[in-house]
Amino acid sequence: MSIAQKDQELKALYHKFGVPEFVKKWIENSDESDDIPQYNLHAPLCNMHPEDALLCIALCLKVIHQKHIHASKLLENVVEIMDSIVENYGASALNRDTKNFPDIERIDIEFVAADLDMLTYHLENIEPYLFENQDDSVSIIIHALYIQAKAQAEIASYVLKNFREQSHHNKTFKQQDVPFLKTLPVNDNKIKI
Repeated sequence: MSIAQKDQELKALYHKFGVPEFVKKWIENSDESDDIPQYNLHAPLCNMHPEDALLCIALCLKVIHQKHIHASKLLENVVEIMDSIVENYGASALNRDTKNFPDIERIDIEFVAADLDMLTYHLENIEPYLFENQDDSVSIIIHALYIQAKAQAEIASYVLKNFREQSHHNKTFKQQDVPFLKTLPVNDNKIKI
């Protein structure tokens, strides 16, 4: 894929999820206000399917890495993971047709859970710095993304555990057991900026 195609895909993903655009605008206008409406980060992310949340968090971190010089040094160890997540999940998120989405087996929750765990681990390693710089707006954003990554990792682990228990007992896993499985990943996670 060419660089122009990658940039076009990134812009489309930023627009689809909305949260990365919010982060970008907030960083660009951070001189105007010291208050970050954290709710605008938490609310849309916690309502997403874990696969979408994983991708959206990676996109937000990518925006921070590109737009904030100080944070780019902080996120050096996470760059490869961010790029991998965008590469592995981005195209399918853009091409996903929610009307004709096949059964839940197509959503590979095992990979999503592993990637969320890995991202959470790396963000957790940044936490000591974040606590030292609580007044820094980017630290607040990264901390909010860490909280959401951790919560989504726990949700994905719960679902994966239930899948494994059900298969161990030769039972079929019921979608109604986990609320987000009733609603497949959606690409219209918009927030008001």
